Amino acid sequence: CRYSMRVSSKSKHTVSTDDRERVIPQVTATGRKAVRLCDSDRKTRKRDPPVESVETSHEVRVGDARDLSVERVDLVVTSPPYPMVEMWDDTFSAQDPAIGTALDDGEGDRAFRLMHDVLDGVWARLADVVREGGIVAVNVGDATRSMGEFQQYPNAAEITRRMRAHGFSTLPDILWRKPTNAQNK
Repeated sequence: CRYSMRVSSKSKHTVSTDDRERVIPQVTATGRKAVRLCDSDRKTRKRDPPVESVETSHEVRVGDARDLSVERVDLVVTSPPYPMVEMWDDTFSAQDPAIGTALDDGEGDRAFRLMHDVLDGVWARLADVVREGGIVAVNVGDATRSMGEFQQYPNAAEITRRMRAHGFSTLPDILWRKPTNAQNK
């Protein structure tokens, strides 16, 4: 069955499932209005009565997640500076001069760890403000770099490890195969 949930008069979200017993209680508990649209219902265009309706409000904030001045949020979408991507070296070094020293000394693994220590302040703050059941979506990619030797720096795995240490659960990731901007590729 599909359940259509209206979170406001202008937005509509649909969840597909064969498990009505699981969806309807979740919808009711969250205060959303649900309409059942099963295959048999679609033939006759019947719909179950609404479960419940609630008004919602949405606020978008842009800025450093470490400076969030709210009690609780439901969703955070962030694209942090990528550790070990050269264009972000100055940004990280300004926050921790030891990063610049590690980079100058060719100590890639140390710089990687220190850069993630800087980002850990973001994950700690999010652990304080994201509501139980809330979602944090992090747009990040791994980096490749030569620091003595060419290697990959696993940003996604490191961020996942650190966020789990702050009490977040891991959901399946979304893989974005971004086309390159390089003219020769």
